[in-house]
Amino acid sequence: MVLATADKTERKRSSSSSPRKKATPKSSPAKTPAIPREEDESKWRKSRLDPGREIGKTDAKDCYYITENELPECVGTRPVNISSRVVTKYLYREIEVERAAWRKHGGPEAFEALLDSKHTKELARPTKKGFKAPEQYWTKYGMSQASNIPPTRPPGFPEWLWTACNNHLDRRIAELEPPECYMLEDMRGDLLRGARAFIQQERYPTRPPRLSDSPSVSNLRAVLRQAPTLIGKTDKEKKAQFFSFPGITHEGEDWIEYYWKKEYLTELFDALIGVLEEQPEEGWKAVRWEVYDRFQECGLGGIHFQESASGKITWSDDASFWLKGYMDASSNRFLDTYLGRRRQHDVVESGRRYNDLLPHHDLTFYL
Repeated sequence: MVLATADKTERKRSSSSSPRKKATPKSSPAKTPAIPREEDESKWRKSRLDPGREIGKTDAKDCYYITENELPECVGTRPVNISSRVVTKYLYREIEVERAAWRKHGGPEAFEALLDSKHTKELARPTKKGFKAPEQYWTKYGMSQASNIPPTRPPGFPEWLWTACNNHLDRRIAELEPPECYMLEDMRGDLLRGARAFIQQERYPTRPPRLSDSPSVSNLRAVLRQAPTLIGKTDKEKKAQFFSFPGITHEGEDWIEYYWKKEYLTELFDALIGVLEEQPEEGWKAVRWEVYDRFQECGLGGIHFQESASGKITWSDDASFWLKGYMDASSNRFLDTYLGRRRQHDVVESGRRYNDLLPHHDLTFYL
């Protein structure tokens, strides 16, 4: 062993010569100084919280690091809507929750030292759950309402998908009023972690580099720039400018899918055929992403989560059909039928020709 030999040689030389100076000890990462527990509550500082301020059960446990059995008495409940489902939010006086945390952790100073320690550890080695702290400490730790986002993108979760899922959550949260928006924000980490099953199921292809301009590619991009968009349209304008497909949600509410009309679809499929004829399959594998992105930008569908009648949260992608290959119109499989309806290639002649030019593969996977 090289290290052992070197060590022995050094010791022999030391015994036959003048004493060595002691080696300078290696520096180690600074540790948060230990704060002694203060059991005498009369010596605790006064709380900075508003006595009337309330906090939900989940935040109380996660931010103050106490268990459900250590919570003070519940002071009320409130029904809130989360993902189209009414749930009961249990409320506590935050000043009493804070007091319970101080008792558990040894007083206000010891509790704040605990937060410092957990924050330092989270920065050094991020966890899926992330760092949580009471709102009064957010400024100290540079936090915001969105701090429940897992601190790092999980392995195997493509960056563009991570961004798309977060953007969808941001839009859903922006549509809600307090306290519902805070409740959904609290679920962000769990929802994003739940999206990993969807990512594994879809197995999206890798996004290739954007193609350089060519006659067919430039024509396709010009057609995409002219794509009709749902954004900012009234219901009357939507019905006039788009084809629609009515349906019913799990909750029994009316639901409508919107599609580009035949006139625009004909232009789009003709442009896609032009790329396939000029740059065959490899060209298609690149430009299909531009159609996929534009479809979402127009508000016609994309990555989102929904809740089933049983309460299960699932993620799906209503634009994924633009990434798929050939679809068999004669198949009775739900996937073929659904994706074909969404892509609308069967409603115009150019769409059918486009579909016939695409590579064949299992529609549960991508090329």
